[in-house]
Amino acid sequence: MDKKYDLDRTFGRARRRLRFAAEKGRCSVTDLLRAKARRPVINALTCDFFTQEQLGMRQRSMRDRWAELVELSADKTWALGFVEVDRGIRGLGEDLQTPFTSLSRNLVAWREATPPLVRVAGDTPDGDQERFVRLQIPLVTRWLLWVAEYRAHYFAQVPRALHLDEIAEIAQVMICNGMEPSVMSYEDARKVLKNLRGVSVNL
Repeated sequence: MDKKYDLDRTFGRARRRLRFAAEKGRCSVTDLLRAKARRPVINALTCDFFTQEQLGMRQRSMRDRWAELVELSADKTWALGFVEVDRGIRGLGEDLQTPFTSLSRNLVAWREATPPLVRVAGDTPDGDQERFVRLQIPLVTRWLLWVAEYRAHYFAQVPRALHLDEIAEIAQVMICNGMEPSVMSYEDARKVLKNLRGVSVNL
């Protein structure tokens, strides 16, 4: 389990990247990651094709739990893949309306994946037993920031910048094909979109 300080620092870095993107785009943070901008990432990361083929989740219950957690970690502009937990894993299970034991088992599997699908931070207040206080889904963080930064180029009116619908579609096809977000030229991004568009994925 990560230390709370480490995950807090990661969260702080993600927030700074989002603020910087808004400054570069001369727009608001909400412009970059409003609900409509987040939805394609959420849909791709939770669709059956991605969770089964790329993450290897064969059980429907595990896929459903993953989808609920992804939704929770991206439910607000500033969430950025992080979930603050007030009442430990039991409390999170209640929020997700899922059995504590099943959620705990899934979290262990996701933490031990290579690379980890989730990071969990614990705290030990006043020397008590360590408790679960924050969770991150790194995939959500990386993809939301990628989307935000390319949307910033659009709002800054950078010549030949990707259009908003192109950004959404590129993110979806890259995610479903197991690709990581990366810095690429607009031309290369459009080539990726053209080459992967033929992959049939029901989102």
